[in-house]
Amino acid sequence: MTPTVYERHLERAHALMTRRLRSGAAGLAAEIVRAPVANAALRALRAEAATALSRQHAQFASAFGDALQQAMLEFVRPPAAKAPGQWLDLGAFEIMDDSRIQDEIEVAQVVRILDEECSVELRRLIKFEAALRRHEGVRVAASPIGPPGLARALWAGSDGLGLPAPARAELVRCVARWLAPRLSELYAAVRQAGFADASHLEAADRATEVADDRSTVTPPTGFDVTRPGALFELMDLDEQRPVFAASTAPGPFVTIPDTQPMPLDGDDPRIPGLIHSHREELSALQDATSARLGVALIGHLFDQIVADPALSAEARQWIARLQPGVVQLATHDPTLLRSHRHPAWTLVNRIATHMNVDKAAPAPEFMQWLTDTVAQVAADPSTAMFQAAVDRLAQWQRKQAQRRLTSVEGALDLLRRNASLEELVAQARARLQRKLDSAQPPSQTRRFILTLWSLVVAQEWATLPPGAPRNTSPAMDTAVDVIWSTDAARSRADSPTLAAMIPELVERLKAGMATVKLSDAMKTAWLDQLAAIQLHAMRRPLGTEATSGPVTVDLQLDDELPPAPPSPAPAPAPATDAAAPLAGLQIGDSITLQLHGDWQDLQLLWTSDNGYFLLFAGRDEASHSFTRPALEKMQAQGLLRSADASSALQRAGDEILRRRH
Repeated sequence: MTPTVYERHLERAHALMTRRLRSGAAGLAAEIVRAPVANAALRALRAEAATALSRQHAQFASAFGDALQQAMLEFVRPPAAKAPGQWLDLGAFEIMDDSRIQDEIEVAQVVRILDEECSVELRRLIKFEAALRRHEGVRVAASPIGPPGLARALWAGSDGLGLPAPARAELVRCVARWLAPRLSELYAAVRQAGFADASHLEAADRATEVADDRSTVTPPTGFDVTRPGALFELMDLDEQRPVFAASTAPGPFVTIPDTQPMPLDGDDPRIPGLIHSHREELSALQDATSARLGVALIGHLFDQIVADPALSAEARQWIARLQPGVVQLATHDPTLLRSHRHPAWTLVNRIATHMNVDKAAPAPEFMQWLTDTVAQVAADPSTAMFQAAVDRLAQWQRKQAQRRLTSVEGALDLLRRNASLEELVAQARARLQRKLDSAQPPSQTRRFILTLWSLVVAQEWATLPPGAPRNTSPAMDTAVDVIWSTDAARSRADSPTLAAMIPELVERLKAGMATVKLSDAMKTAWLDQLAAIQLHAMRRPLGTEATSGPVTVDLQLDDELPPAPPSPAPAPAPATDAAAPLAGLQIGDSITLQLHGDWQDLQLLWTSDNGYFLLFAGRDEASHSFTRPALEKMQAQGLLRSADASSALQRAGDEILRRRH
């Protein structure tokens, strides 16, 4: 099939990015060592990272290129839909605990590093790619070579270097710091190289490149709509500011009766009455000014919301129809501007979230709810009516979540089994983690062992009589063999032993997966992934010879491992913040989470009885499983926020502040 103009553009981008990384990685190790570092621990990590990069820079660059190319293919050609049960996303069956979520945190930090200096050229690149795909009818809002895509490729490229987690993270951060100042130049080169091939672009597309300069960058405002009283920050009484000039315009002076000078002796009988009269007049004047400012603020907020490019045209029309009711509500409900959680703003945000321009058309049930709600609010613009509309939407979202559960039954069953054996699974995972730390298996093996096989071990332990030793667990022995067989540095030295053990190992794996009721399709998917890793391990590099004798499967046993560090004393539970995204989260509610470097909206579908395990669904019905400590860790890093934190109201407040300054 002949590649499209956009696919040829990505081929050039891939070649340019990988060539630049390959040429720079070789000398980067020396730069890392030369960089002054005061902290001794950080200096040791960088030395370890520099040593690995100096020895394996070609492997790192090659793995980066492979990961980037795969991401580009998925970006351009998403997998075709298949019948249920014929396609499995193994990542959807992974449980993100607080240790696994650290990978996501590291990728997010790399995205921040890469995003520091390239915003102008990145925006130009995305506009150019949008023009390339315009004839395909595809809306382009991101680029596969943007900071999130590059961060994921860098992280994947470091997977096979055999570094412990802290050194691996430091290596990727060092490479990102080296790459960040060069990204603008690379993006500009990619875009300019594409103009010669993109003859179908109109002159207007090229003209925008000249007008699009650094002055159009929108810096953050620091406004946080979730902060108590945040909307009042937008009510400024300064008459010189154009936003509220019309609302605070001075009126003509008029004579106020009984305001002539009084005798100084203070015995005029009119004084007490005048004092009370003036107090009432000043209070009324202040209330009138506040009311005008409040109405003006609501008008400006709606002006920005209905102009928000993130919303569909239909969404803007529906939200605009709510404005008269919200203005009328403000005249008798002073709480409207006190919190973004007021039912009126919640209603506006929910409509904006469901009718985002990047999302598919809303469900018919949602549109029927919206039609009824707008009509009811127009007839009775009361707080109770807005709250009733929000409650009806929440009921529909809970029903929607229950329906979505049917498409993620495999992930749900795995979570339920983990919840039923929570304590044993935690113990098995801790012991397996120590075995993984003594070897260098790839990330796919780690995920298989910690996500699935820890449950198999726990299931086996659950059948043991009380007090029975666990050191001779067959499932634990199988885990040792899997780790060894996929650790190329160890198993490649004795490929005859590896080839001989695989058939029997496969049968043990099948039997173990059967104990946790895994489907045949899921068994096959996991085994195929492990087989690919083992096949790669058996392929020796050119110029090396196989050993003449067998090599012992030397993965350290439990009695050879150092003792696990003592558990720290439990810290006092922090006070629950009622405004925190996880506080009061209910089935059907949504949060926004940064996964794989991109912000994603996730809907809560299920939680375990104690709230420790949570199952979400994202776009394209993909499921995501988390433990609560993992989500709390993401929240502490600023990588998890409520849906309202990125809402239409937040964006409107940001835009008002930008226009005022």
